[in-house]
Amino acid sequence: MKKLLLFLFAILVSFTGFSQDLSQQANDCFDTGDYACAQKKYEASYTLAKTSQKQIIEIKIQTVKWCLNKLEIANNLFESKSYKSAKDTYQEILSANPKDNFSKSQVEKCDVLIEKTTIKTLSISSSNLFFNQDVNTKKIDVITNSKYYTIEKDDLPDWLSVTRHYDYITVSCEQNKKRKSRGGVFVIKAGPNRRIVTVTQEGKIKKQKYVKPKPKKVNYVTSGLGQYTSFGIQSGAIAKNGLLFETGGLKTAGFRVSLRTSQSLSEIVKGKIKGYKTEIDFGPSLRLSDRFHLNVGAGLGLTNYYSSFNPTEQLLEQDQKYFIATTGLMYRLSSRLNINIGLSFPYLNSEFYDEEFSVGISYNVR
Repeated sequence: MKKLLLFLFAILVSFTGFSQDLSQQANDCFDTGDYACAQKKYEASYTLAKTSQKQIIEIKIQTVKWCLNKLEIANNLFESKSYKSAKDTYQEILSANPKDNFSKSQVEKCDVLIEKTTIKTLSISSSNLFFNQDVNTKKIDVITNSKYYTIEKDDLPDWLSVTRHYDYITVSCEQNKKRKSRGGVFVIKAGPNRRIVTVTQEGKIKKQKYVKPKPKKVNYVTSGLGQYTSFGIQSGAIAKNGLLFETGGLKTAGFRVSLRTSQSLSEIVKGKIKGYKTEIDFGPSLRLSDRFHLNVGAGLGLTNYYSSFNPTEQLLEQDQKYFIATTGLMYRLSSRLNINIGLSFPYLNSEFYDEEFSVGISYNVR
């Protein structure tokens, strides 16, 4: 009985070892990409495996079947020259079995065939570069569907350097110490496409002595008739002889001054006493529009008059000073001629308070 038990135990151990050996053989077949062999070995191992190991082996069998199916699809796509789709499918297999050398080699073949059958395109962001005299670096973007591109530098001068990057090129130049400009050329190639890039660097600029510019005289014109400085005459109802000076036009407010006098006796004291009269006034001239200007001002008046404290006595000559206020309007007939009308008011506390109306004309000398 004891010998029988030992015999049965030996048989059980031998079956277990045989099952483990089949599983290792299946793994080796899977790693080499021989999925038909791996499926056969896994299925044989499954029948001999313990219950606890069967679930693991069943998952491996499903993985092998998935790889076989994907491999058939990828091979059919490759045969039909659908290299891009075939490459994608081979890469799916490699995601499940990175050791599959066949799928790896097929991906490389697909890359080569895709490169050969694809129409190459090449474009660059700039074909003409301009540099000043100083050290500088500029960038050119490269757009191509080719796997790689190259740069021909056979005719590249020593002062110019070109560096290739994945999707752009950097172009650098040294300082140009000569006054003459210089240039260089290089070529970018991708498949049958060629793009020529021309580089130009300007020469050294001669430094010029700085000369401080003279300030320019600016003529400010605030109206269509422009600035005015005018001289003229002005005559009043009593003081008939007068001179007038006016200036303005640059800003809102100008300036004016007027001097009037009488050379004969006039009725100036409420029509009762005759005498001589002189007035001077000055003030601003406010621009209302291009043609109309409002004049306001103040000044001083002087009169000589005759009076008598007794009608039977001889007339006595007396002097009287007084303050005046003036207002008026100037109308510009043209850029040269102006017309003035005005009114003067003697100081109200004086006995000489009769207002006087005046008119004048002036000529612009500017």
